[in-house]
Amino acid sequence: MELMIAARKAVPELQLVYGIAVDRVYNGTLMTSLDMAGNRPPAKFPVPLPPSPSIKDDEIFAPSQELSKQGCILEAAIEASATAIINLKDSLNEWDSKVGDGDCGTTMS
Repeated sequence: MELMIAARKAVPELQLVYGIAVDRVYNGTLMTSLDMAGNRPPAKFPVPLPPSPSIKDDEIFAPSQELSKQGCILEAAIEASATAIINLKDSLNEWDSKVGDGDCGTTMS
């Protein structure tokens, strides 16, 4: 629910304020509650992970040198949005605890 609310606010802002055309929005049940009562305990047996490719962390997180001006603006907007949400984590959890399970800030962060 929180992701749909965030998307409903973000899309008009991107289009009207920043002039970015939004072709498609992917939103759905992408994350479950982290601390909701009734969650099952973690599995007692570890699940094996498939072998990872031979890409190093610094290659994955290296900034792209091929971003256009609009790409740089989008990157800065995403980073600023993420930072703002992380800074609101405790407030979002507090507000969500009044009507839900109190994990909205943790989920968004």
